[in-house]
Formats: sequence, structure tokens, C-alpha cells
Amino acid sequence: MFMIYPVIVIAAFNRSNSLKRLLQSIAVAEYQKKPKLIISLDGGASQAVIDVANKFKNEKLEIDIVLHKKNLGLRTHILECCNYALTYGAVIMLEDDLIVDRYYYQYAFEAVNFYINDSNVAGIALYAPEFNYTAGLPFKPMRNGYSTYYMMTPCSSGQCFSGSQWSEFLSWYKNSNIKSVNNEMYLPDNVKRWPESSWKKYYAAYLVQKQKRFVYPYESFTTNCSDPGGTHVINGTSNHQVSMSALNRLIPKFEFCPVTNVEVIYDSFMEQVGSFIFNNLCINSNEVEIDLYGSKPVELLTKKKYALTSKYTISVINRFPMAYRPIEYNILYLLDETSLGVYNLSLSNDVCKKKKRLSVDEFNYYSGYQISSINYLLRILYDFILSYIEKNIGIKFSK
Repeated sequence: MFMIYPVIVIAAFNRSNSLKRLLQSIAVAEYQKKPKLIISLDGGASQAVIDVANKFKNEKLEIDIVLHKKNLGLRTHILECCNYALTYGAVIMLEDDLIVDRYYYQYAFEAVNFYINDSNVAGIALYAPEFNYTAGLPFKPMRNGYSTYYMMTPCSSGQCFSGSQWSEFLSWYKNSNIKSVNNEMYLPDNVKRWPESSWKKYYAAYLVQKQKRFVYPYESFTTNCSDPGGTHVINGTSNHQVSMSALNRLIPKFEFCPVTNVEVIYDSFMEQVGSFIFNNLCINSNEVEIDLYGSKPVELLTKKKYALTSKYTISVINRFPMAYRPIEYNILYLLDETSLGVYNLSLSNDVCKKKKRLSVDEFNYYSGYQISSINYLLRILYDFILSYIEKNIGIKFSK
């Protein structure tokens, strides 16, 4: 059987320490054969970045360095890097502020060959997100018994495309424009606010309009350091860091979720729209919009007869608790009439348009704190008093 061995491509520009760290993690990774590594330096790359790239040597890899003559900008540079999928059959795309797991290549190699003939799959993530950036809340996907699951949102923290997957996107991309992307109702507002320099914004619209899926691992094979100096996160942040596995663990064995398994699927808002949730609601997917995180606009909810939402509603058909994890597991346990609940199944026209703030119960659920407990409140008061004394009186307390 013919197997595709993805080319590894790194996009770099002005973060030399980031590039050095990524290359260090690539150097200790495991490889079946000797894959090609292309370090693509955008025009105007710093001399420090060029030096790091030129000094990197590794016998396990065939290394090429490409220095572009003119500055392409982030979106065009990423697109150029992903175009190597057309030449080599598949590409692993890495930005310079990532760290890869020891088995990142094995995962990408097996995944791209497993999904190679599935037209519903538009890409493969190496990154396992732990945060819903549309809702601004933690994200924990439901387990489906496999190593992977599906979302209708793209990944930019380490991703793999086959040649056919990338070619299909390019055909759509050539006929797209920023206006059509921003007018897409099923694209979250925060994604629409991303600058035009974001290639991911276009890919998000592509997934929605073509109803395609991105494959995600439950165990992350990259983490995103988001170092200072990036195009979109100028000052840096640790918000994109995710849990990584021990490097010296046993070689993982992958069981990839087949496309025919539709129990766990997340949409462009990272809301569960798999058969699990509709079967347990006993409502057809065409009749109810899922809005457990409460981030979908009401105009979108009213496209269907019912809405399952954490927003305020005028009337309620059923109420569900916020007590179990993952979030969709709460629909298994219907509350009685005397309970307030958190999730409301209502007629969509009865959902209130007023934006809802997190309640105390919701904050406790997502944060893991119990802000309603007396001990928590006393601790906040204690810390405030110590801080006030140190700042205004000058007495220092040991901590």
C-alpha cells in the first residue's frame, strides 16, 4: 500500500529563540523514515532567525532553508508553506512559536494516511484545544472511544493537510473575499473580527460553507507558546498553552475515529452537534440549535424551532443542570420543576436577546472555584487586607 510521508514546514520571521526551541523539540522526535524539513523564512527575516536556521543540523532530517526575497506577510506566507502539500502529498505546518511532542510526526503520518480518502475531512490538527475562544470559557471534548474527534473549526497551532485537502481549499479560496467571509452567519463574531492577515479566518469560513470537518486529537502533539513578537499576539500570552504528555512514555497506538461515527462533533462555535446530544434530547438536529456556551447570536438560534441554551428565556420546556463534565453530559439529567437549572430547552423565539453574564454557579463550574463559599470569600478579604497594608503602610508579610 502506498503511504504518504508529510513534509515538515516551519514558518519563521523574527523570533529566533522561538525557532530554536521548536527545532530542539523536532530534533528529539521519532521518525519512521528521513522526512524533509523546510524552514521557510519570510522576506526581511531577522539575521538571528537566519543564523538559527542555518546552524540547525540533524541526521534524522533532510533540511532545506527557503529565504523569500520579499515580505509575504503572515497569511500569504502560511499559504505558501501549505502549498508544499501539493508537491509532497502532505504537509505538517508549524509556526515558530510551537513545541512538538516526541511522537508528533508518527501521529500526523498515521492520521493523514487514515483520512486520505475521506472527502468530509479538510485537515488534521496536532493540537488539542482546552479553551473555547468564542465563549471565553474552558473546553473539554466528550470522549468517543477513539484517539480523535471532529470539529468544524480549523487549527493553526500545528496542522497537517493532504494534497487533495489543500487543493480543495485553494479552489474555494480563489473565489472567496473578505465580505463573503464576514457575512457568513455560522461564523462566530470573534472570528469575523480577526484581521485579514489571518489565513485561519478564511479556512473557518471554508469549513462552514462546505460543511467539512477538522480532525482533532484528544492528546495534544503540539503546544502554542504565543511568544512576544507575533503578528496577532504582539505581547505574548500563555493562554494557548495546553497539557503535554511525558516524552519518555510508551509509543502511542492510535485508533482514529471513522467519518461514519457522528456521535461527537463540534461546530464552528465549539458546540456539540453530534448524534449524542440529539438522541438524548429526542429532537431532530434540524429542529434545535445547540448553545450551551451561550455564545451564538439569537438571530442564529431562531433559524430553528427550538434552542438548548444557557441564555435567559421567556418560557422553558425543560431545564438541565450545570453539574457534570463534559458539558453535554448535563442533558442526561433533567431537573424537576422546583429547580432553577442553567440550560434551558425552549422555543427559539422565546430566547432573550439581552447578553447574559456568568452566574455564580456558572463561574464555579468553569473555574473550579467556589466563590459562594465563606472560606473563599474570607480568603479574598484576607489577601486584600494584606495587600492594602503592604502598599499603604509599608509592612511586608512573608508568603
